Amino acid sequence: MSTIDNVARNKENLRALLQDAMPNGRFDQMEALVSPDCITRRAGFASLFVARGDAIPEKGNFLNWLKAGWKPLTDALRFEPVVVSDIVGEGNKAMIHFTMTVTHVGEFVGMPATGKKISWEEIGIARFDDDGKMDELWFMCEELKMALELGLKLQE
Repeated sequence: MSTIDNVARNKENLRALLQDAMPNGRFDQMEALVSPDCITRRAGFASLFVARGDAIPEKGNFLNWLKAGWKPLTDALRFEPVVVSDIVGEGNKAMIHFTMTVTHVGEFVGMPATGKKISWEEIGIARFDDDGKMDELWFMCEELKMALELGLKLQE
């Protein structure tokens, strides 16, 4: 497979993970796209969880993190289709810029359900192995925007 084909495959795999597998809870598809040893360097809500004293891990094995943290997340947030704005790739890395929209239907970071619709932008960066499976992931999202939309207050 040519380098151009590998980059296209990697971009499509990242898009499939974030636009289809994760929002729909398709663990079999997630396992097909992600290496069993894939490391999360930073989870999307990491700072928000830490600030609120929640136990969700910021870093670690991606599939273990999903298995431990995905059900509480999807119990609290009802996902709408993910909107991808940009996806670029080079070599064995791809970056995706996307917007998540959810309805807050259950307790999330200590906040009871508000019924509010919340949207935020997020960036994901993935590194791929030679087989096109993700082996390292980083996520950064608009945590402050999300916290304020949930009704959390900043301390002075």
